[in-house]
Amino acid sequence: SSPVLDSHVVTSVEEAEEILRQLWFGWFEGIYNQDEDRIREVVGSQPMLDAARAAFDELDFISPPRRDAILIYALEILMADEKCVAVWSESNADGFLGPGPNRTGVDILRWKESGWLLASTWSLRGDLWESDCKAELEPLS
Repeated sequence: SSPVLDSHVVTSVEEAEEILRQLWFGWFEGIYNQDEDRIREVVGSQPMLDAARAAFDELDFISPPRRDAILIYALEILMADEKCVAVWSESNADGFLGPGPNRTGVDILRWKESGWLLASTWSLRGDLWESDCKAELEPLS
């Protein structure tokens, strides 16, 4: 394996925003289609997989998810290294979920093999998310 493939550092807000949009699109697409394999492509923790499974029967979509309908209004990189990125953002997916409050929170993205995965989410910027960057990623069941 080469160092280039083994590490990836997010250096710009634009790059972080694109990764976040891609992961959330996969999340919503998997829930919309009740496709657990699709969700497994974008999540890196059992709690995130369990949350998606629970959302199969909870989320009401007004149309199929579209990547361009995931709007990110503000994004700040709180921490980034080759294995973990923590971003705070304000976003919504009103385009396919219908009108609702903007979502704000911290998303923990973890690098695994060849891509970023959504490992956890926290409601508040001051929450104790740092440990999620240090924890080993467990296999999903």
